[in-house]
Amino acid sequence: MPTGSLPNVFFQASSVCAADILHERFVCLPARDAIRLGPAADGIARYIPETHPDWRLLHQGRLTSSRLAGVLNMWAPSNAKTLGFKSSQNEGHRKMISAYEHLSQPSQPLDGAQISPQEAVRLNMRAHLDANASGARVQRPEVLEEVKLKQARHLRSLGSIDRVRMAWGTAQESSTVGTELQDSREDEGGRGRTREDEGGRGRELRSPRSHARRVHSSPTLSGSHSCCTLRSQVETLCERWHGDNSRYFMEVGLMEPSREALSRLGFGECDLPPLGSTPDALCVTAPSREAAIELFANPNSGDPNIHVVEIKNSTPFRISRRKKAFELCDRGPRERIDPILVPQLQLHMLASEASSAYLVSRSATKGTNVFEMARDDEYIAMALALVREFHARYVLKRKVPPKNALSDLKEHKLLLLKTKELAWRAKLCDDGRIEHAPLEGADLRAFLDDVVS
Repeated sequence: MPTGSLPNVFFQASSVCAADILHERFVCLPARDAIRLGPAADGIARYIPETHPDWRLLHQGRLTSSRLAGVLNMWAPSNAKTLGFKSSQNEGHRKMISAYEHLSQPSQPLDGAQISPQEAVRLNMRAHLDANASGARVQRPEVLEEVKLKQARHLRSLGSIDRVRMAWGTAQESSTVGTELQDSREDEGGRGRTREDEGGRGRELRSPRSHARRVHSSPTLSGSHSCCTLRSQVETLCERWHGDNSRYFMEVGLMEPSREALSRLGFGECDLPPLGSTPDALCVTAPSREAAIELFANPNSGDPNIHVVEIKNSTPFRISRRKKAFELCDRGPRERIDPILVPQLQLHMLASEASSAYLVSRSATKGTNVFEMARDDEYIAMALALVREFHARYVLKRKVPPKNALSDLKEHKLLLLKTKELAWRAKLCDDGRIEHAPLEGADLRAFLDDVVS
């Protein structure tokens, strides 16, 4: 088994600067200087990309999907055991305290022009149409050797497999497009796909969406590289459903549950902390690009034409105990959806008014699995009721939550069981696993120990 001290997180990724890809079914967000903020209102934040200067301000004091499992105390050892994975007492409490401290920050409204919320949404939809009038272009910039080596040395100095996982997720998102483009061409030539057994071992991967906000502070990834990752990963599904011309894949900003959506679940405007979610993309079924953009601006609850897209890249590295180094060990894509991801996917669907979610699990060398999970409003209401309890007990009273927070509630035990049930009910999509070969010009070095700087 190959080992080394300098893991190459660009392993199997193309090092060649690819040509622009013009795709008729990818819908990008407007340029950030074309976005009209207006006053705080439903439907405006969804146009704001992660590169916008107010992105962090938007998240201040807001409960997002990546922090929801922490608020629900799912990382506590006993709760993790119920869900089928291992977690330490310190890790579980740390994640909950991190969520508590984040929610304790005062939320800040964005400063915008003196226009009505309706006018702001109308202008943003117009900018959305203009930005996609001639299609969306995806450019994958070249990753230089010195960048790869600097990243590998940085990870070695940290000595943390968790940091390697996060760095892998960031680096590989922009290469996913090439793999799936190649798979699509081979499939059209008649190569069959194999369906794998849905049961199997869980995956210990990077924290959901943690990469998205860490990219910008990475010492080795350029701004142009990080800006294109979201567009590149969406191309995975654009090509996977290459025969269905009614599917449009949309770049999204911060999705917020509407007041009407929360009211239907029995929650008032002041019952909960501000909520938000940023899925990797939306998959929208519509007769045209213009119709997809209009549906994005004015979605209906649980619309069967809207699906959330979340992509996870599985790292092939692990710590070698004998040699005190990293070793290459690609366990392949997930065989099922891990229960810890259920709250994230369900909040994605609530915020986006989607009817289901696609989870794409891609490995370095052993293919990709795509799963579908249905929206469950009963589960969402159960989770939000516990969020309300956590907010009232701890955040509003400025009381640090204990390690067993919420465990005294019968509703919490029921939520854990429901979480596990939803994870097992998620189905592997009919096409099964997509097997993929390395990209043309791919970097086949798992480690960079032999590179002379």
